[in-house]
Amino acid sequence: MADLRSIDVDILTLGQYLLARTQFQDNVFVNVVASIQYHALANKASHAFYKFSNTCSQIQAYVFDVIKAFVPKLNANDIFE
Repeated sequence: MADLRSIDVDILTLGQYLLARTQFQDNVFVNVVASIQYHALANKASHAFYKFSNTCSQIQAYVFDVIKAFVPKLNANDIFE
């Protein structure tokens, strides 16, 4: 007989903050604070449970990589105009 187990996946919206230190194109350093909000889709709960081993750190790594790739292309003056 198959072993059927119930899994609990939190589908509430969760949040976390990320602090990334990076620099602009003109060598000005900046601390970027990102607020990340996420939730698992109810119809893909098993995918969310089995696909990710550490959801928080995987999401943080992705957002950190996006910030590190995007911000160095900007000039500091362009942000404040």
